[in-house]
Amino acid sequence: MLVAASIARADVVPILLLICLLFVLLNVTLERLVGSWLEKLLAKRRARELFIGLFVLAMVSMNFLSPLLQRYGKSAQPTFFRFIPYLWWTPASLAGNAIPREGHYGSHAALVGLAGLSVWLIVLSTFLWFRFKAQYLGEEISESAAPTNQKIKAHLGLPPNAAAQTAGVSAGGWESLPFLSPQVFGVMVKEFRYLTRNGFSFITFVLPPIMVIFFSFQFTGKNSPLKEHAISPELFFPAIMAYLILILLSPAYNSFSFEGKGVLAYFMAPIRFRDVLLGKNLLLIAVIALELGLSLLLLVWRVGWPTTPRFFATIGAAVFAVTGQLTIANWSSLSFPKKMEIGKFKGQRNNGVAVWTAFGVQILVGAIATVVLLAGRWFANPWLPAAAFVGLTIATLGGYIASLDSLDLLAEKKKELLIDTLCK
Repeated sequence: MLVAASIARADVVPILLLICLLFVLLNVTLERLVGSWLEKLLAKRRARELFIGLFVLAMVSMNFLSPLLQRYGKSAQPTFFRFIPYLWWTPASLAGNAIPREGHYGSHAALVGLAGLSVWLIVLSTFLWFRFKAQYLGEEISESAAPTNQKIKAHLGLPPNAAAQTAGVSAGGWESLPFLSPQVFGVMVKEFRYLTRNGFSFITFVLPPIMVIFFSFQFTGKNSPLKEHAISPELFFPAIMAYLILILLSPAYNSFSFEGKGVLAYFMAPIRFRDVLLGKNLLLIAVIALELGLSLLLLVWRVGWPTTPRFFATIGAAVFAVTGQLTIANWSSLSFPKKMEIGKFKGQRNNGVAVWTAFGVQILVGAIATVVLLAGRWFANPWLPAAAFVGLTIATLGGYIASLDSLDLLAEKKKELLIDTLCK
């Protein structure tokens, strides 16, 4: 750039060199400042999960760029160009405006640009100096709580173990439900807290509604790229439900993944493993019901209602698919456990056998559901699939209840495997 400027107009080389120097220093300072703050923020598990979650959501949201540009691109372009002049104070605009244009030297614009870049450099350097000062003085970025001075607690009138008492009060705020035993409800509360603590698992339950909206943009609407191959609600509803269940039921095949050394409490506490599995399954069913209900509302909004027999058949197929997999998922969790860590993204995969088991069971359940849904067309009876799914759900639910005692005995046999795998 400097060589080209010296050939075209040698008189602008000094000011251009000064602007380039300031702009490079400003970018290096900004990079160091952002890196220093990210180092501080990402030292916390919650911040890491939030950052990665926002990154994943941003990557998923890029799927909406094409439909939005096709629909609003031409109308939003004039507004975008009217907004550009308001960015004159940013470093890139100051640097670009400070360079002399063809036909005049532009000394006033050059001075304004140099002054603006200098102010940006001074401000960013000041913030960077404060960050380096904090690091040099020994900044504490540990995830554990900083020790509180006992004199400060006494001055504030707090007891020495105020934190422990507060934690005990918050833990006792949960009340039992009348139709559940305290053991089952306690496992449900623990699973809910694990879910809210693990940002990555929480993201897994946020993505399905977003993907429902994305698929509806792709296959419906006048601006859809696949509008010539639009899918009717009769097919769209079962396909989306199958996709959601495929995603949401995958964690059930390794339900002890985040227990760690806490699995020892299950073998020492006066609680049967059937209660543990029942509590885990009930919370998962509640989450899946919430996700499917929200997704159904989005489908009705974007696609429209299917026929009444197909709607109830889809609901029945979803209930059958969930109840039909819980027994195998519990067996897989006990037979092929795999330890995972909360707040860690890399290497968080289930056991290979558990993955293939889940894949095979979901294919089998999907094939059965497909045959039942097609049976209504073959026999010219639209209510036949809904009635068939009611019978299948009752059968799978009876098998699930009968399997709990057998799984209780299996947990005792797999005790050493669970402890060895999850406690290492």
